Amino acid sequence: MGAGIMSEEEFKFYRRMVGFRNITVHEYTSVDLEIVKRMIMEKEFEKVYSLALKIVNELKNKGIDP
Repeated sequence: MGAGIMSEEEFKFYRRMVGFRNITVHEYTSVDLEIVKRMIMEKEFEKVYSLALKIVNELKNKGIDP
């Protein structure tokens, strides 16, 4: 999963975050506030940041300018 950059668990998390982003941007009236609360309480935003750094570093290692 994730082109060898991320684990299956990380990829599933990434897909959930992309889905959440799409809802907040395109269907913001149907955002589930319990999900937002959980994301804040469980600090899932830190996982997003960590995963982004992992992807950027892997691309740099492959000679790709992200």
